[in-house]
Amino acid sequence: MRFLPVFVLVILASACLSEPDCVKAGTNLVQLRLRDSTNAVTKAVFSSIRISGLTGTYSTKDALSTFKVPVNPEAEQTSYEIEYTYFYLDSIPKKRKSSFTISYTAQNIIVSTTCPPYKLISNLDVPEFSFREKPLVVNRTLSPSEAINIEIKL
Repeated sequence: MRFLPVFVLVILASACLSEPDCVKAGTNLVQLRLRDSTNAVTKAVFSSIRISGLTGTYSTKDALSTFKVPVNPEAEQTSYEIEYTYFYLDSIPKKRKSSFTISYTAQNIIVSTTCPPYKLISNLDVPEFSFREKPLVVNRTLSPSEAINIEIKL
């Protein structure tokens, strides 16, 4: 009876070592944060978000300070056209239209022959934009975590 816990532990340990764990380490979602001209985090309601390569228009009901948009992992860049109302100094609503393009490198990463490959999207940049200032790339690699990738000054 005293060997039973050791036997169970050996069985569990060998099961963990028999095949690699297939984890989803890639994502195609870019996390954006909005800032106002004083560099404070601000919120906006998006009446229209159009993304190149996707049909349809997206919108939000709530005011957001951070949001995610997809990139096309089969392309080298994705363009966005947005219409939004943001609240200057948290009270004065301002309507705007803006556009920007995110460029990137997408690589297939193979962890194991038994796991499917995933796309690693890195080297993020914003080569085209209609904002007053170039958006700041904070984290150049997409990850499933909640890390901010790009900050936009409205």
